[in-house]
Amino acid sequence: MKNIYKILIITGIFLISLLIVILVSNITYVLKYKNVEYFKMGNDQIPSIYKVIGERKLYYYKSSNDTINLK
Repeated sequence: MKNIYKILIITGIFLISLLIVILVSNITYVLKYKNVEYFKMGNDQIPSIYKVIGERKLYYYKSSNDTINLK
C-alpha cells in the first residue's frame, strides 16, 4: 500500500513539473512575438496589429476561424 502512495506522489510531482514547463515555454513564446512588426507567411510579409495601429489597449476583439473564399 505504501508503494502506491509513493507512485501517486511521484506521478503528481511529475505532472505538476510538466505543467510548469509548458506554461513557462508558452509565456516565453508569447513574449518573444509580442512586439514583432511583421509576420512572414509564404512570400508575403503581413504587418502585425502593433505595426498598424501602434501599441494600444484593446477593449474588445472578435476572432473567427471561418474560411473566406476570395474567388
